[in-house]
Amino acid sequence: IDAYMQYWEQGGGLFLIGLSNQSLDLKNANTLFSAFNLTLNYDLIPPITIIVNGIASTTKISKMISHPVTDFIDYFDYNGCSLNYTDNAFELAWAEVFWTDLNGTIHKDNRTVLVGLENNEGGRLLATGSNFFVDNWALNDLYQSTQNWHLVLRALYWLVDILNN
Repeated sequence: IDAYMQYWEQGGGLFLIGLSNQSLDLKNANTLFSAFNLTLNYDLIPPITIIVNGIASTTKISKMISHPVTDFIDYFDYNGCSLNYTDNAFELAWAEVFWTDLNGTIHKDNRTVLVGLENNEGGRLLATGSNFFVDNWALNDLYQSTQNWHLVLRALYWLVDILNN
């Protein structure tokens, strides 16, 4: 963790990718994420995953701020957990999650799914709670979005400071 922090503090780019607690030990993953004032949540987005022909269902993420990473992206695929962030980290994309309480009232929450962070030395970080938009199935258009590869490319270009707008 110290090596990652030092690399980022000296201007390096990092892409932290997590998953839900069903696939990953969030407590230990959060040891790394918390070094950057981020945490992975113990939730599921989408709340229910259906597997058809070996391919898991995803949620389409279309709620994004205008940023070099997300510009020109209509939506991307997501299956994992949400994140919390503090200090200088900023939300890039979020999911709208609907749930019903014990009284039958429907509620809507926004859950952060993609976070960015920059430092004064040029260090950049992206963090997410899903690998689904970067995996081989996403990059071969086997989920809902055909723009996953475009998002990954923009993310990597931003992390290495090739993409400024």
